[in-house]
Amino acid sequence: MSDTAEPKQGRERGLAPGQVNFVIDALALAGLVMLAATGLLMHFVLPPGSGNATLWNMTRHAWGEVHFILALVILGVLSLHLVLHWHWIVVLIKGRPDSKPGAGWRIGLALLALLALLAVAAAPFFSSKTPPESPQGAGRGWHSGR
Repeated sequence: MSDTAEPKQGRERGLAPGQVNFVIDALALAGLVMLAATGLLMHFVLPPGSGNATLWNMTRHAWGEVHFILALVILGVLSLHLVLHWHWIVVLIKGRPDSKPGAGWRIGLALLALLALLAVAAAPFFSSKTPPESPQGAGRGWHSGR
C-alpha cells in the first residue's frame, strides 16, 4: 500500500485551538459592533419619546430587545473566551514558577478588581427606583417637556 492511501494521523475534523480562538474573537467583535450600532440607533434615530416611529418595521422597544439579546450573546461569547484563556489568566495573576516573588500582590489586586467589578454590576439591583419629576402641565411621558 502506498502512503497516500492511509489516513493521516492527528486532527482530521474540527478546528485547531488558534482557529477556535479566532472564531470566538471574531464573534465577540461582531457582537460588540452590533451592540454599539443598536445602542446608537436607539439613542439618535429612535430616541426616548419617539412614539411609534419605526425603523425597518421595528419600534424602539423591539430594537431594545435586540440590543438586550446581543448583550447576552456577547456575555456568553466572552465567558467562553475567558474559559479558553483560563491558563493564561492564572499564569498572569500567579506569575510563572521561575519568576520573582510577588504573586501575592497580583492575586490580591486581581481579587480586588473582581470584587469591584461585581459590586458595580450588582449595584443597580440593590438601588431603589425613583420616578422622574414631571414639569407642571406635562402629562405625556418623561421627555415631553424638551
